[in-house]
Order: sequence, then structure tokens, then C-alpha cells
Amino acid sequence: MRGPQVTFAWPSDETVPAYVHDRDSVLHARQSFSDLLDVILDNWRGQIFVVAHSLGAFLVMETLVQRSLRGRDASVDLDGLALLQPDIALDVFSEQIRMIGKTPQVSHVVASVADPALRVSARVSQAAERVGSYTDESYYTDLGLRLIDVSSIQDARTPHLVAFSSPTFLSFLRQISNQTST
Repeated sequence: MRGPQVTFAWPSDETVPAYVHDRDSVLHARQSFSDLLDVILDNWRGQIFVVAHSLGAFLVMETLVQRSLRGRDASVDLDGLALLQPDIALDVFSEQIRMIGKTPQVSHVVASVADPALRVSARVSQAAERVGSYTDESYYTDLGLRLIDVSSIQDARTPHLVAFSSPTFLSFLRQISNQTST
């Protein structure tokens, strides 16, 4: 990716027993992430492409909902959005999209039915599916998003980190990032 890259992190235990704590930490971090977006928007005139993984995608979506309630438009603030194997319930995600309204023109959801972490998350949260493991393309199309199904990618070090550990996917991510430049 071209241009500066900023990483946002928040407290996470990254263990199954601490799953509820980690979700609560996401909710606690919403305002801080929103403040960071404001700083970037105030100081950077280039394109802004947000990439978020797992519970980080939940954080981004919750932040965009919060910003939308304050009159901010995600499709204006952001040039691109990539949610990588999002750990979000399907019904919650649909409502988040509805509340945000228009998403950035380049908006992708990466999902894999082969993600064991999301299977555990679904079990812990008593949900049938998580967005990041749901690969029905019509669901995403109806929401105005593009699905990228990485279920068949075999060169990742771990199935929950396809986006960060698969050379095949990293090459593809560079291509979609470059779409915001055209």
C-alpha cells in the first residue's frame, strides 16, 4: 500500500475465556478510533483505506455507526474499506450497514468457511454464523458490499489470519487497494 500506514490497537486478551472482555474493549475503544480518524482526516489529503480484521472489523463498524449518528458519512470520509474475516453476527452487521447508510465505493468483506476462530466465536456468542465465515454472496450484494471468499486459499499460516499470512491474498489486497487510486 502506498502512503502512510497507521495501526490502531486496543487492549485484547485474545483468548476464548476473555472473549466477552475483548468485545467490551472494542466498545470502549470506539471513541478513540473515531478521534484517530478525525486526526487523519484533518491532516491527510490523500486517500484513506481502512483495513480491519476479526474483532477489529467490529470496532470499525461500531465506530462508523457512531460517526453516522453524529452526521459523518463513511462514503465521504473513507475511500475504501476491507473487513477481513469480521467477527460480527450477521444480524448486527446488517443493522450496522443500515445505520451507516452508504459505505465507501470500494468496500469488501473477506470471509472463509474454514476459519476455526470464527466457529468458536459463533459458539461462544450463540450465533449460527459470523460475517467472516458466511460466504453467501447475495447477502453482501444486497448490502452493497463485495464478498471475497478465501475459503480455498491454502498458503496461509493459519486459517484465521489468511489476510496477513497468505502470499496469494496479500497480492490480491494490494490490487484492491490500488483500485482506490484509479
